[in-house]
Amino acid sequence: MIFKDDLNRNFIEGFSITIIILTFLFTPLQKKLESILEWLFYKGKYDYKKIIKELAYNLVSILNLTELLEYFIKVIASYMNIEKISILLLNENGKNYKIASSLGFEEDLIKSYKLKTNTKIVSYFKNRKEVFVKEEARQALNPESFEGIYKPIKSLEVQVIIPLRVGGRILGLLVLGNKISGEIYYAEDINLFLAIANQLVIALENAFLYQQVVKDKEKIKRLLLKEKELEKLESEFASITFHEMASPIATIEGGLSVILDKKKRLMKRDRISKKLLKNAYIAAQNLGNLAKQLLNVSKISEGKMKLNIKPLDLEGVIRQVMSELSVKARKAKLILKYEKPKTKLPKISADENRIKEVITNLVDNAIKFTSSGFISVSCIEKKNAIITTVADTGIGISKTDIPYLFQKFHQVGNVIAKRDQGAGLGLYICKSIIELHGGKIWVESKIGQGSRFSFSLPITKGRLAQEEK
Repeated sequence: MIFKDDLNRNFIEGFSITIIILTFLFTPLQKKLESILEWLFYKGKYDYKKIIKELAYNLVSILNLTELLEYFIKVIASYMNIEKISILLLNENGKNYKIASSLGFEEDLIKSYKLKTNTKIVSYFKNRKEVFVKEEARQALNPESFEGIYKPIKSLEVQVIIPLRVGGRILGLLVLGNKISGEIYYAEDINLFLAIANQLVIALENAFLYQQVVKDKEKIKRLLLKEKELEKLESEFASITFHEMASPIATIEGGLSVILDKKKRLMKRDRISKKLLKNAYIAAQNLGNLAKQLLNVSKISEGKMKLNIKPLDLEGVIRQVMSELSVKARKAKLILKYEKPKTKLPKISADENRIKEVITNLVDNAIKFTSSGFISVSCIEKKNAIITTVADTGIGISKTDIPYLFQKFHQVGNVIAKRDQGAGLGLYICKSIIELHGGKIWVESKIGQGSRFSFSLPITKGRLAQEEK
């Protein structure tokens, strides 16, 4: 047995040396010889858990459709060494599947290829087939039936196709070509693709919803710029609300679907479930905050926001907010400081919870849009009012954005991380709360020089406080 192994080893070593020599002697054969070498030495091993873990963490956070598909193909190709991959998506008219992203294909084919929804391969999946494997289909079907299915997809050099389903609808197709090693696709490969296809579908729905949100926001922004059409804003409100909530819901669903997928069992849930659940929890918090903002907007619009006016120590509220956000600031490697006034500030008449909401929103925004440096909070007494300022060393705001900054649904155009933006309601709510107290709110900012958000609150009892008497 040992002698036989030695013979095999000697044969492979000798054959390999011969191939290398032939490569240099016969240049036209180089590509073919490279393929043979890859077949001889490629190990064909990849880490299933690592693939699923990476995709689970990252797919739901990519909202741009092109970036999402390119990332997915890059991961699959790099881990599994597949020569050609394409993702086909149903076009807007619902009649054809077009190549939305691919690897290894000529540009002419990418632009011209379309697969009609009434072709036999699509019908194959509509009959609840989970996967198409070329060699298995060739053996199972008669030549005529196989040719009828395979002919429309032959130019994609198909070995395996996984349908991307949303309920009973086929949203798209994940098309896989040959492995570089020349190996066949095994059952464990197919199971992996079925699992990650589910993740991709969730991420695609997330991206589609995000695209719709962007369209809706742009539409609402145009309405805001036309005074005569402002009344139409309320009819658009329900649409923007639904789409903004859909994104964090999709994040929760994406993370939990991997944990709860008992059927595939491609990973040990106890090894990565903690981080997935944490991501789901953060998304749930964001969804809860959005719901609160929408409730506040509704109350403001209907004039039903009530204030619980009492004597308030503003410095105490500021310290409480600083304490609650200190961990978030440290994680962002930012300095969060309170610049204590030189003289003791008098109490004001205000709603403690609402003022705390304003300060929390301003400090949280400063942390979110500051990559390095500090955030400071300061208070001064001026002209029978207390002026509170939240200053940062962040990215700043352009002059064109400032006039619209406190309007509903407005988001600045120069944000580094778009996914950190909310529904564009926070500053609108802050402005409404401050004005209900008889104060004002404003901003001073320049691109690249940070921002200073300030608001004033009257020291004497304001209009609403007087009414409480």
